[in-house]
Amino acid sequence: MAQARFQVQTVCTGNICRSPMAAAVLAAFLDDAELSPLVSVGSSGVSAEEDGNPIDRRAARALRRRGYNPDPRHRAHRITRSELESADLILPATYGHYRALLARGADPAAVRMMRQFDPAAGGPPGPGLDIEDPWYGGEQDFESALDQIEAAAPGVVEHVRGRL
Repeated sequence: MAQARFQVQTVCTGNICRSPMAAAVLAAFLDDAELSPLVSVGSSGVSAEEDGNPIDRRAARALRRRGYNPDPRHRAHRITRSELESADLILPATYGHYRALLARGADPAAVRMMRQFDPAAGGPPGPGLDIEDPWYGGEQDFESALDQIEAAAPGVVEHVRGRL
């Protein structure tokens, strides 16, 4: 019998910037840790405003500059009830997303802000752990968001390893 895959869901507002960036980074880190056969990583948003849109081109460029592979098939969507119920770990980008997920019925034990896994940030959920929103900024804002995601990724991998 095949082992059930551990499911990680990254979440931002519209699912075109931070969450697909986080999914690409985590997939690469999990692959490097040889955990990718046991873990699936998805991304979604708390809003349907970008439904059907691909990853933001600036986010895709920032990922490629650092050697990550954005999913060319990515299409934005609002997190589904099924994703909320099946995810073992849900990683919202901001405290607002964190609260929205809990309000939609996510298991509080499964929801952790991504930057809670960054040893330099850490701490309880709150606005101080938000991944900066690059949408209204320029290329550097996407690089800054990616810096925050990369700083948390090793901690996420270790958390997942401990849960397997």
